[in-house]
Amino acid sequence: MTKIPNKKNNTIKNYKKMLEINKDNINAVLLELKSNKKQLNINIKNIIIFLIKNYETPEEILCKLKILHDGKYLDDNCDKIMRTIIFLTQSSIINEKLLVFEFIMNLDYFSRMVCIWYFNNKELTDDVSILYGEKLVESMYKLCKIDINEQNLHVDFEENKIENEKIEDNNKNSNFNKCYKGENIEQNNKNILNNILSENDVFQLEELEDSEEIERINTNLGRLFKKPMSKQEKQKVAKICDILEIIVQNTTLNIYESILPLLDVDDILYKKIFGIIKISPDKKIFIECLRDYKNTWRNINFIYDKIGMLDVFECACENEFSTFEFLDRSKISKIEFYDYIFSKNINSIFELLILHFLKTETDKEIIEKIKHIGCSENVVEMCDIKLGKL
Repeated sequence: MTKIPNKKNNTIKNYKKMLEINKDNINAVLLELKSNKKQLNINIKNIIIFLIKNYETPEEILCKLKILHDGKYLDDNCDKIMRTIIFLTQSSIINEKLLVFEFIMNLDYFSRMVCIWYFNNKELTDDVSILYGEKLVESMYKLCKIDINEQNLHVDFEENKIENEKIEDNNKNSNFNKCYKGENIEQNNKNILNNILSENDVFQLEELEDSEEIERINTNLGRLFKKPMSKQEKQKVAKICDILEIIVQNTTLNIYESILPLLDVDDILYKKIFGIIKISPDKKIFIECLRDYKNTWRNINFIYDKIGMLDVFECACENEFSTFEFLDRSKISKIEFYDYIFSKNINSIFELLILHFLKTETDKEIIEKIKHIGCSENVVEMCDIKLGKL
């Protein structure tokens, strides 16, 4: 028997029986369902959703659920409700934490509502926060098809720094090599690499003997051969992100650095993952975001406010995917910008900003200096035009 939420008056109607449920008659409806096991089994999930939507505190929800089942409970009201849900939904899982994990991985509306309600109301201890954090981050890596063991990461609390020492291990450089274990690895590497290079202008091979270059190619090859995430896998990661965001908002759990490697996995999931990272109080996290990842340049204005102009510029010099296309130019001090570009060997990424300031620049000395700092022909041409008018 299907029940459909009615948003106008916060009711649920059962159209086979024309049973209307609202806050005025909920007790009577629950008593009726308690005496009719079949109808209770059919409607219990919608009843729980109705209670979550219409009652603010765990105590109020528990009061209503006790009409259906008044068994022995734990001391914590949230756990009492989860125990009641276990009983009423006839779940084979008898542990609250395991049930929560199952709900997190389920994509139905009922599971989502219960999970979000639970973590918004449950006061998590440090140990439980770490447990959920570790398991959920581990699940995200598995769904994103990334080996978490290669990242050497763990979750902790903000007062303790997350250890993230990069492993300098020859085995790590070879996702590609693992696929051809037992064969002539070197020859296969060259053959497949040559085929890919001939078909796609994706890799810029400088020197095959360059270990850093080979590591970069191996990483790109791993991404190329990796099976894409399914729609369901993406939905599960998005749901996990929603739960993790609630946890880090309500505790001091530090998972920020552990989820950085997931930032560039998927453009849509990026929004969810960065939504968690935005909560971090640590400036170093945002520097690492901008220095090492591509998608974070879409949020350059937010990060700029966190780390300042100089750190943004330093990150731009180190990241091949950097762009100032989305940067609010009004945030930049023209004087500080000139000081920076005149004291550094800048790359082409800064020309967008140089052209912006040249449009209104009237100082001949500054224009002359810009002309001779090694910019492109476009910048030099604009400098000549400006100087000709002054």
